[in-house]
Amino acid sequence: MIAPGVVELLGVEGFAEESEGELVIDTREPEAYAGGHIAESYSIWLGGLPVFGGWLGDEHSPVYLATDREGDVDTAAMHLSRIGIDKVRAGLAGGFGRWRSSGRGIQRAATLSPRELSVNLDDYQLLDVREVDEFDGGHIPGALHCFVGELESRLEHLALKRGCPVVVTCGVGHRAGIGISILQRAGYRQVYNLLGGMSAWTKLELPMAK
Repeated sequence: MIAPGVVELLGVEGFAEESEGELVIDTREPEAYAGGHIAESYSIWLGGLPVFGGWLGDEHSPVYLATDREGDVDTAAMHLSRIGIDKVRAGLAGGFGRWRSSGRGIQRAATLSPRELSVNLDDYQLLDVREVDEFDGGHIPGALHCFVGELESRLEHLALKRGCPVVVTCGVGHRAGIGISILQRAGYRQVYNLLGGMSAWTKLELPMAK
């Protein structure tokens, strides 16, 4: 188990140099991630690390953490340690805000509201990353399905068109944030997180398929 205060904190330059080519996890909320993040980083919100951290890393993976607040580094490291991921090398000192104010490169994703999507449904590819039973219970018409934990390994089989924007949805947007980061790492540039996910879509009584 990783004890509090053990994870090294690196300034922007040191973090950028050491984490290049390694597994970088951004633990902020998906809307914050969409607004700006370190290129090639994965989005896994802080509370989702115990569940989804193991899908993207393993006991051999050196991990670097970009958090909302510096104090979240120890919490994130402990969450990962509980699932056997102990090689947390460093956290970003000062949180992501320090990276943003440094002037270093920032990658962005996009967001879309259910209403915006519903009136332009044919303009997007839809990817639902919930569990299969959630998808079978009701989904947006025309949506493809792939559970987010399997998305990275199955992405090439989904045959998503790179030139057409992709909207990713889940229950409320957290798992979709992971999906967004996986798609960006694979070279997809027009990616959108459906704000509020299927919860908002359902409450607005928008079209559903089963």
